[in-house]
Amino acid sequence: ATKSATKSVRFLAWDFAGQDVYHTTHQCFYSRRSLYLALFRLTDGIQGVEELKPWLRNVQLRAPGCPVIIVGTHLDQVSNEEAKQLKEMAMEKYKDISFYPKIVSVEIVSSVKQRGLFATKYIEKLQRAIYDTACHLQVSSDGGTLEYKPDLAQDNPKALFQQKIPVSFLNLQDAIREEVAAYQRQSVKSSTKVIPIMDEKTFKASFMKHCEDEDELKEAVSFLHVQGTLLHFEDYGLTDVYCLDSQWLAKFMASVINPDIQTGNSAIQNGIGEIGQLFTQ
Repeated sequence: ATKSATKSVRFLAWDFAGQDVYHTTHQCFYSRRSLYLALFRLTDGIQGVEELKPWLRNVQLRAPGCPVIIVGTHLDQVSNEEAKQLKEMAMEKYKDISFYPKIVSVEIVSSVKQRGLFATKYIEKLQRAIYDTACHLQVSSDGGTLEYKPDLAQDNPKALFQQKIPVSFLNLQDAIREEVAAYQRQSVKSSTKVIPIMDEKTFKASFMKHCEDEDELKEAVSFLHVQGTLLHFEDYGLTDVYCLDSQWLAKFMASVINPDIQTGNSAIQNGIGEIGQLFTQ
């Protein structure tokens, strides 16, 4: 165990739907303060390695500088030699290539228990890779991106674990989570769904008390956006919209794209809905 192993790290995991139909929604959820796992099936062979290309390019485009661990799954269904070849192929194809993100390692895993501790061994190796990568993340000079530095000393002031988060940011995060929980309770009691979206005026009226001024509130919102607590975009036409529950938005967008997804929004029938009714159900 390394010295960093004494630290407790809490990971917030997001699973991007792999089906092509969802790819256009992914851009809303990429964050520059993240470690990405790019998965492929070892059973897909060379094609599986090739299909990592658009995913890795999107990470580099939407979250430049962020590290990636490539993970080959279904290890129990291929030979050891084939798994080794595909692992080496993925590393050779994507590591240290300028238009792909920083590839930290390529891991192979199985969730099926075979030959005693077979599955556990590889899962624990992946867990260690994730943990060790997190322990060697450095905050970029602009403060917005996490960069992997394998030789980074844990006491380096730029290390992620050395960063101080303003109490006001954490208080705002707690307040938003409490508001979302209240929305959810109200939705259960009422037949009408409560939408966790606020305009700027309402948002400031609700949460300004947690920050000293509007500048600090803006900084806190930017921080919580990249953390995934809320979603707020500075794009034209979206600056007045604050989504307090990013999970709700992900499900909502899925229900628009895929009519088979059930989200409880009765305004959408078979993937079709009236714009004016989408946020009233």
